[in-house]
Amino acid sequence: MKGLEEWVRVISPNGLLFIVVPKRDSLEEDRVRPLTTIEELIQRYHEPTRPLTEFNEAIGHVTIFSMSLLEQIRIWYNNKHYPRSSLSIYSFLETDDTLGIGHQVTWQIHKEINISDITSSVRYLPWNNPILVRN
Repeated sequence: MKGLEEWVRVISPNGLLFIVVPKRDSLEEDRVRPLTTIEELIQRYHEPTRPLTEFNEAIGHVTIFSMSLLEQIRIWYNNKHYPRSSLSIYSFLETDDTLGIGHQVTWQIHKEINISDITSSVRYLPWNNPILVRN
């Protein structure tokens, strides 16, 4: 979830975030594990208690995704960050069209443009800096 927030932060307004996440049956080890819930992801977001080094390939993926979990993640993000930013569904495939082992989603990023962010960036452009301007 923190990764999602960072991706949205660096993507331009109206940009696209394309992700493929593993389907439950992409690994044999994942088929017997329960689907990850949105509550579990929110708990990891607020209280990261397990380092990722605790997981290894022997037990499969850290998160077991479903189509509904991806939609719940989008709703969670929008509830947390609206109106500053939000995600809308651009495309959604139950099975990715490349390898066929993941769910594929593309979200469009909607952001409020903060004029102070723009003006602070412009202030430091080399041609606006009197020290660097040569006559």
